[in-house]
Amino acid sequence: MLGCCSDIQGGIFVLLKLILEGIWEYIISPIGWIGVGFFFIMAVLAQFYRAKSSKEEAKNVEVVITSIANKKVRGALFECIDNTRKIMGVSPLVLINEGSELTSELEGKIGKEKIILVPEGFKKKLKGKGRALCFFIKWIAKSDAWYVFLDDDTKLLDRKFMSEISYYKEKGYSVANGIIVPREGKSKMTYIMDFIRYFDDLFIYRFFTGLLGKPLLGLHGDLLIIEGSVLKNIDLDKASVAEDYVFAVELIRKKCKTWQSKSHISFLSANSLPDLAKQRKRWSQGMKENFNDSPILMKLAIIFRTIIGGLWTVGAITVLLIPLLGVAHLVVPAAVYPLEYVLKMVFFTIPAGIYIWIVYIYGIAKAKKWLYLILIVIFGILEVAPDFSNKRDEEFVVIDKN
Repeated sequence: MLGCCSDIQGGIFVLLKLILEGIWEYIISPIGWIGVGFFFIMAVLAQFYRAKSSKEEAKNVEVVITSIANKKVRGALFECIDNTRKIMGVSPLVLINEGSELTSELEGKIGKEKIILVPEGFKKKLKGKGRALCFFIKWIAKSDAWYVFLDDDTKLLDRKFMSEISYYKEKGYSVANGIIVPREGKSKMTYIMDFIRYFDDLFIYRFFTGLLGKPLLGLHGDLLIIEGSVLKNIDLDKASVAEDYVFAVELIRKKCKTWQSKSHISFLSANSLPDLAKQRKRWSQGMKENFNDSPILMKLAIIFRTIIGGLWTVGAITVLLIPLLGVAHLVVPAAVYPLEYVLKMVFFTIPAGIYIWIVYIYGIAKAKKWLYLILIVIFGILEVAPDFSNKRDEEFVVIDKN
């Protein structure tokens, strides 16, 4: 009787093993290969896209810096203002809350007429930058102008977008994003990690925002270019911590066409890993909060991006199995079979893993910190960790940018 029970248990175990292997081989692995394959096809196609421009620069273009204007961002904000003056030849408008700590200092630097104050009582349910933009849209924006919105830690590296506006306005386009490049702050690690955003722009956002002309993954607030008549019809009256994503949802619904500018813009990397985690969590939370309200194509793009992000991290770990196998063959032969089995099961993640290693090696080379090669897998895990956090921030989180 005991032998019979043992045989039944053994049979159940074998059947369960076959079922799990079947699910992996015929469902998970094919989906993974399709995801990786589509990403690389998308990335290659995106390289055929380049923004076009007119011979003349656009007229009636206003640069607007949105800022919390407190001591946490003072250094970055004033650097942004000085750089904008240098590139554009005029002072920008600065959009801040009434009663902000730096109001008097800003008035002395750029003049009272260049400062736009968001009244304390204006739409208190809204959060952070979204509230400021909502006020700007309602009371300041003009239909016959174009607006270039900058975050307070960004620096324009050129003004190519000025001649692009002239070209794309005639073609019926109304919104653009630039290419963002990280700028080193107080942390080498966050600077290295931020190169994933640069590569995202070159391969993913270039495909959606540029080639397709649809911001299905959202938009950057670092350099957001938009026609005034379109801006005035955008509804940002939503209590979201990710106003850029809400902005993109509105543009998709209104079938507005976008382009990716050739202009590059430098953004300041977070000064610490905790600050970077807060930043990434805010973006992830914003997508989750607004996911149900997103158009179906946007939902599919977000799901695809989330899957690819997971594959990057798993792939980065999988890539390490290859040298481990070589060592196991020489030192611990008994470990070869389990390692080979695991590698066989997750082999489809290797292309994604190679990509993420290239991204971080590029960042490490820029930072000149070769010792950080041993942390590449950790970087990948830290990048996707906020996607699995269910803890919500009720307020708009401002990180230290000095």
